[in-house]
Amino acid sequence: MRTAAMIKRVLTEMLRDKRTLALMFLAPLLILTLMYFLFQSNTDQTASLGVRNVDSTLVKAIKNNHIKFHQVSSNASAEQVIRDHDYAGLIAQKGNKITLTLQNSDQSKSAILKQSLQQAQVKLKM
Repeated sequence: MRTAAMIKRVLTEMLRDKRTLALMFLAPLLILTLMYFLFQSNTDQTASLGVRNVDSTLVKAIKNNHIKFHQVSSNASAEQVIRDHDYAGLIAQKGNKITLTLQNSDQSKSAILKQSLQQAQVKLKM
């Protein structure tokens, strides 16, 4: 009997308190809205990739809508070329060794380049 009276009293106090009601209903909506904007991804991301002395079959295998290729002819270091032209990365080939140098200022662009190179290598092995 006392428990039921106590529950009734707490519920009536809660219904009369406007701040508590506002927090109960508005705070979750605000948090869900913030999470939506936080985890929303941009799928139109494109990365620019400098290409130096790379076999054309590898470039064709890498080619997709998210990568723009730029031929590099200078012998400057990869870091210098990336800084000068603001590329997301530079791929270079010496003999059978392929080197991918990334700018890493934008992790999504770096991930696009790494994933595309891995997929291209798998395509070429098959």
